[in-house]
Amino acid sequence: MKSIATGLFSLLTFAALSLGGEIMVLSGPTHDDEANTISIDFRLWDPEAINPTLMDSKAVTVKKDSIKALSGDAEVAVKSYLPFVEVEGVSSDIALLIDLSAPEAAIFKKRNDWEITHAKRMMTPASPVHKFGVFTIEADTLTTVAELGQNSGFAIRELEKHKAKGKTTQIFQLTRELIAKLAKSDADRKHLIIFSDGEYEDQGELVDLVAEVEKQAKKAGVVISALGYAQNEKDKSQFLQSLRRMVEPTKGLYKRAEYGTYKLPEDFDKEVFYPFAESGGRLVLDASALSGNSKVTIEIETEKGDKIKREIEVKSSSGAVGATGGDDPNGGEATDNTVLYIIIAAVAVAIVILALLLRKLSGGNDVDPVISGEATEIYDDIPVAPQFSNHVYGWLEMLDADGSQEQITITNMRIGRGNDNDLVLRNDSVSNSHCVINQSRDGSWSVTDLDSGNGIYVNGKRVEQSALRDGDTLELGEVKMRFRVN
Repeated sequence: MKSIATGLFSLLTFAALSLGGEIMVLSGPTHDDEANTISIDFRLWDPEAINPTLMDSKAVTVKKDSIKALSGDAEVAVKSYLPFVEVEGVSSDIALLIDLSAPEAAIFKKRNDWEITHAKRMMTPASPVHKFGVFTIEADTLTTVAELGQNSGFAIRELEKHKAKGKTTQIFQLTRELIAKLAKSDADRKHLIIFSDGEYEDQGELVDLVAEVEKQAKKAGVVISALGYAQNEKDKSQFLQSLRRMVEPTKGLYKRAEYGTYKLPEDFDKEVFYPFAESGGRLVLDASALSGNSKVTIEIETEKGDKIKREIEVKSSSGAVGATGGDDPNGGEATDNTVLYIIIAAVAVAIVILALLLRKLSGGNDVDPVISGEATEIYDDIPVAPQFSNHVYGWLEMLDADGSQEQITITNMRIGRGNDNDLVLRNDSVSNSHCVINQSRDGSWSVTDLDSGNGIYVNGKRVEQSALRDGDTLELGEVKMRFRVN
């Protein structure tokens, strides 16, 4: 007879005791009454996973016979450890989201072809525990090539038959749609892999778009990984960061193909992705020496040589499971520990903020971070938002007595009366968030009404959304202007 949490033991707190890798507990502890054991399902994550050029999986590979468990000074016997793919009855759903927008342009066709090649390769060596779904970014809604739960052979054949149409690049919206599909899966592990250059046409601030994806992914138990494809090094600071920012909060894997060639190492799937996706497994501990409230520290050594620790606090079922307040068998010890963990977390946050401030004051991006004694690239120039550029795309000529001009230097320009807009118009006939002018990947421009009070007019005709061409007039309430392309 097995019981999760409501049996003899229940999970109260997981506290990371190292600043490097992390033991990500997926489920448990689960107590087996008959065998008197505790089992914990976990995976490993290391900051090297988001180093875009480091193709090494040793940091997330458990070294054989290296797992130890302690309760105080007493050792807790490890009954068994099985890697994830060897655990009986486990399953994994992997959803591939491939950016196939703008297939008619030669530069993007090359990128698309490599994304498809890599996606097929990612599905080839899979263990039987993995099932796949293939989806594409090429329209306003998610395009399904192969539904979730397919074997690799079927998913690859469907991808080979697919003909991309290529329209918009709503990466964040379509990622959320795919997370919603994965949320319905009962698989033990759920993984979403994005293949893209990171350029997006979603409306809104990057920080808000990422926060929405993060919240939904964590609630659904989805790990997001991404492979970035940039034409040149200049592109990376503008677009690839949108991918990395989605990956990091879910403790996923982020890597970048070679600039321009879009190539990855031949063994990337076998040597990098699957060791990461299949990291960890099921750990079974002897519970006979544990009673009442017990703290167990799990220590795991990786093939890289790092030792990762995680503390688990379990509680007898005689008390309220996972409850705060009420009778505390330890006379308030759990509450004291919670306060301690909060203090530790606050100190860690303060250290990170201080480090970022010092980095900014010292020149920031001119200094390469170092891992294991070698200068390596960790992040893709985070501060630059994807839609911003020093380039002047055009301007808006105000058709009033003043005749002023407003330059268009971003590809997603919000206009309204509110101070948070890119162009602020101080006129009562203009809504707080009135409209957005957007440039698509193919270079064309459009304007979209943001549910404004007085609407938008293009060349005298009221529209909800319309293409914009050089010389078109645009009216927002009483404000009239002419759109010009540089």
